[in-house]
Amino acid sequence: MSEVRPDRLKIFIELFEDSLEPLGGLDGTNIEGVAIWDLRRRLNVPNLDEWPVCFKLAGYAATYKYVHEAQYFWVDVKRVPNEPLTRFSCPETLAIREVALDELAVYQINEQKFIAGVLEILRPRLLSFQPSIIPMSKYCWYLGMATIERGVNVPLYLARGIERGYQPIYDVLSENCAYGLVLHSGRADPDLFKWPTGVQVQQLWDVLIGESLDFKWRPPLQQDVNAEPVPEGTSVIVLERQNQKCTYDIENQILTIVGKPDWHINGKRAGAVVHYLVEQAYRGRWEIPAKELLDKTKTDFGGAGRVPSIFRGNDQWETYISRPKHGYYGLNLELISAGASA
Repeated sequence: MSEVRPDRLKIFIELFEDSLEPLGGLDGTNIEGVAIWDLRRRLNVPNLDEWPVCFKLAGYAATYKYVHEAQYFWVDVKRVPNEPLTRFSCPETLAIREVALDELAVYQINEQKFIAGVLEILRPRLLSFQPSIIPMSKYCWYLGMATIERGVNVPLYLARGIERGYQPIYDVLSENCAYGLVLHSGRADPDLFKWPTGVQVQQLWDVLIGESLDFKWRPPLQQDVNAEPVPEGTSVIVLERQNQKCTYDIENQILTIVGKPDWHINGKRAGAVVHYLVEQAYRGRWEIPAKELLDKTKTDFGGAGRVPSIFRGNDQWETYISRPKHGYYGLNLELISAGASA
């Protein structure tokens, strides 16, 4: 994709956006994508042979753009049983015409290929990049952790469809993204929309043609990331904060906080989450973004995509894990009140 001419690159970005366009399908269902006749016109090619892996078939349209004596007509088509053909009635002559099924094809951009192409162009602009491509919805993808200008570390996202999918985009970012830089493929000005705190949005096209990647917001406690880690071989991690003591037995997955019952943690993923919170607290980071917490514990254990889901069935977990602010988690060292323990 890095070899695509700039004018074609912009068209591909628009097609990525328009792959969400709703159309009536030949089988009576609704499909999303761009019809073959529109693709030919926009790419100025007779077929898609030049890009065999860039598009994927989404279905077949229930209407056809028919030309009769230099006039365009939209006609409804019907499938010919057991044949790759459809038929329609000419609106001028009422004659029955046939059109090949391929002429009704509706395509979508291959998202994986498109994202790979975007990252191919973008990667030289990044000081470092750790790819971890995760589809979060049909509107939004997490791309990975990037180091951009001035050495700023920031989670990188790709989004499309602000006009029709603003609320789903907002919701998924609000739930999973404590902070991040979002590249948006749409035509709408992202500054006209309200975004979660810590989220900044830039136009994908502007960034790919040379606009600086800029991220001004700073996540809390970022200055503590380089504090000393837990020494290797440690079996029990000991923490102290504001005269409150906490220990974590790594092997047996037991969290002890003074003033609370010992928490015997069931499940490897739950144990990994608590272990990571304790390790980061040891380094001075007491508030961890949910996205980071999920990413750091999913490799070995997989499973839930939300922190509360990891502790499903254990209604006591919030006694030991707090939510200091939206999208963040940390150890809860507060003592249980007399009313709560009664």
